[in-house]
Amino acid sequence: MTFFAKKLSSELRASGISLLRFRERTENQFSRALAGAPDGVLLQHSRDTLGWLEKAKQLSGNNCVWLIGHSEGAVLAVYFGAGRADICGYVLLAPPGRGMYALLRSQFESYRFPPAMLADLTAALDAILRTEGPLSFEDSMRADLFVTGVQRRLLHSTMKIKPADLLATDPHRALVILGSSDVQISKADVDVLSTLPTVQIHELPGLNHYFMPVTGLSVQDARRSYLDSNRQIDTRVIWLISQFINGAIHY
Repeated sequence: MTFFAKKLSSELRASGISLLRFRERTENQFSRALAGAPDGVLLQHSRDTLGWLEKAKQLSGNNCVWLIGHSEGAVLAVYFGAGRADICGYVLLAPPGRGMYALLRSQFESYRFPPAMLADLTAALDAILRTEGPLSFEDSMRADLFVTGVQRRLLHSTMKIKPADLLATDPHRALVILGSSDVQISKADVDVLSTLPTVQIHELPGLNHYFMPVTGLSVQDARRSYLDSNRQIDTRVIWLISQFINGAIHY
């Protein structure tokens, strides 16, 4: 959510970390990518990210920059940084370590949909993975999950990315933070990263997907907490990121 990115950026800046925050393009801005290759949206994301990476190096005067990504953004951060010498490392917040396909399949199962709906949603997910063109969903639940052509095309590309595999061959350090009350990213999604020597994992109790306090573990509890814009990001998250980037947290 935009409010989370804004709050995170503001609090990191207050802790002394300089950063550039950018959002993905709108569907209209992605029109050429949507009309092009199946992976056109991902390729455009790559161009945008690498352009901002160069800008960050220019403004900071540093030879490398840190990539910070939240949820699906963490998948993209690892993908964009793979093989680049000008990356200092990664801060991965609630990352789907197993990949987006495994994450969405497990989310569907955890929501306890009726068998017919679960089969329908799984089929829709598989269709996105296979498709080379636009998809049409009649079911309202499907429409809610996969609203735009951008999301479908991006999912088509990102479902092929497995962060655990990329990080296994990436020499850069990575800080992983997960809230114990996150109903979207499970412990299994970060446990797959736990054996990697370059990855440091911190699970913070009582925090939701946006690292804000929440009582209860149900999806309804989580949604209520997302709507409360007065909740603040837990200060431990900012402290961990700041200490990691400044080199105070060692392996």
